[in-house]
Amino acid sequence: MPRVYINTECPLHGSDYCARLNMESCDACTVRRRNSEEMELLKQDLDAIAKLIPEEGISELFQTDTCMLCRGTEKGKRTWYAQTDIGNAEPRRRHIGFLGIKREARTGSILPIQIACCDACRRRYLTLQYIAPITTAICMALGLILMSIRPIREPLMAITPALPAIVFVVFTLCGLMGGRLWRKALCARYGKKTYLNIFQIDALQRMRRLGWFELYEDRNVSRVVFSKRKLRQGLYTGACGHGAAAEPNAAVETTEE
Repeated sequence: MPRVYINTECPLHGSDYCARLNMESCDACTVRRRNSEEMELLKQDLDAIAKLIPEEGISELFQTDTCMLCRGTEKGKRTWYAQTDIGNAEPRRRHIGFLGIKREARTGSILPIQIACCDACRRRYLTLQYIAPITTAICMALGLILMSIRPIREPLMAITPALPAIVFVVFTLCGLMGGRLWRKALCARYGKKTYLNIFQIDALQRMRRLGWFELYEDRNVSRVVFSKRKLRQGLYTGACGHGAAAEPNAAVETTEE
């Protein structure tokens, strides 16, 4: 349904800046209370980010009924949205770091990304996310249970008092190593069916060439969260392309899916 923005006094009202921000309403807009100087700085930042967005925009990532994470020609049905943030060094910013020393910030812009996803791809991502810590936790619990059984613990303590603790540490290390090896094997298997790194998707490959990078990459697998609903507001979360800034008050409606 169309969104209607009623605050005609806002300097962004009806402009392409407003369309890019894609706020749910004027009351929900996060920049509505900024003064004129802050608005000008915001426009400069939005213009800088617009130069880093492909001409066709990024709405193809989520405005589709098929999964964008599936490899090959056979795509699953979209049932989820995989969501994360990506960053870009532009526009360049400086911040005060440790000991008050000014340094250039690694991230000048942060952009929310949402990607149409099917049940199978979501399941693969979640398996890779949890398989290592679950394997470690199981091995630790097994070691703790075994060392709490007196007929097992006391013979070990007869050899040396520290041996039960050493056995527990060995179980823990086996869990850590086993979880990593299992995860590595699953990555090789799942990578044939699913894009495990979001920048392997064609649309995001173009973004990478423009300087965008992942903020939360975890050993070659993108760290994402899943939602049944797409983001309702935020920068480039609507059907907005690259665009040049329009004149204020040129339009008052945007359409959402």
